[in-house]
Amino acid sequence: MMEKEEIIRNILKSLLPMMDKKALVLLTGGTADYQEYQKMVDELLLTEARIAVTPAFQSLASEEIRDRLGSRYIMNGETLYREINEINIIIIPVLTRNTLAKGAMGIQDNLVSMAIAAGFMKKIPILAVTENCSPNSGHTREKGMNLNEPYNRMMVGYEERWKEFGAILIGREEFSSRLKKMLYPEIPIYSESHSPEQSSSEVFQVLTMKDVQGFRPGQRIRVSSRSVITPSAREALHEKNIIAEII
Repeated sequence: MMEKEEIIRNILKSLLPMMDKKALVLLTGGTADYQEYQKMVDELLLTEARIAVTPAFQSLASEEIRDRLGSRYIMNGETLYREINEINIIIIPVLTRNTLAKGAMGIQDNLVSMAIAAGFMKKIPILAVTENCSPNSGHTREKGMNLNEPYNRMMVGYEERWKEFGAILIGREEFSSRLKKMLYPEIPIYSESHSPEQSSSEVFQVLTMKDVQGFRPGQRIRVSSRSVITPSAREALHEKNIIAEII
């Protein structure tokens, strides 16, 4: 089974083409309990996403990581409510049972649960990966956390409540294509096995508008987690439906 850090990194790679959209990424304690979190931060800093975290995440993430997130970090409720009106989508890479239950019951006791409640009330699309909380997921079954049927029904009931509120709950495999379809319904979505153009072998460390002008529409290009992509290049990538793959 794919390791958790790889799952989250792949999810965040999907945010790179979102040049004209504003995402709010909610990080829970379930996101922070692994050693390779620094790699995830590299991917996240390539996007325009804002970030809110739970106290559990705050206690687990290192000071270095919090410093690197810098201005992306939403530190208080006042800032959250000021910026929520500009958010196009709320993304939860790891939805924990605790956060699932709070969202279903309307509990607002930290920045993440406040953002979820605000998203529901304002009908902002919420996309959450349920690998860690759904009784039916392979992860839950592998950990032996699905043996109590009454408890399973309660968790499924919470999932159904989220869906009634308008959230989209998915497995990790669906994330990338579902996100693109939600944000860019007019752009064709190609699977990994059938893409319009193969990836360029060159890895761009700095990507400018001049570089993008030489790409074919629909082409795949490669960048590193520390590549610099200029704002004009981001816009041009979107206009030409070019997919940047982070290696």
